[in-house]
Amino acid sequence: CWSLSKDYSDYSLFVHTDIPKKVASLLFYIPSSEKHSQYGTSIYVPKEDFSDLNILKKNNILRRMRMDFELFHKLKTFDFLPNTLFGFICSNDSFHSVEPLKEDFIERDILSLTLIKK
Repeated sequence: CWSLSKDYSDYSLFVHTDIPKKVASLLFYIPSSEKHSQYGTSIYVPKEDFSDLNILKKNNILRRMRMDFELFHKLKTFDFLPNTLFGFICSNDSFHSVEPLKEDFIERDILSLTLIKK
């Protein structure tokens, strides 16, 4: 499934994993410049004190939740640069987000390919 999305100032996505039907996601960044490189997709690991994580995974609830940033350690943010491709396999452990776009006027253009189970 291909899609073209445009995110604007104040946009964000809480930390989440994708729905169980998703197998993989590829995000092709198409910004007009390198000015807003810090607004790429970030990946995370849970903090040790997130005690309910295994229960949520076991019951497949996790892949429908949006969680606060405070529950996670950020591993990396993939720079939002022209002609950059970022991809990941979707699972109960593929935590990712878009941190709030804080500047006055930002357009975040992305072409994405999502592989979905039938």
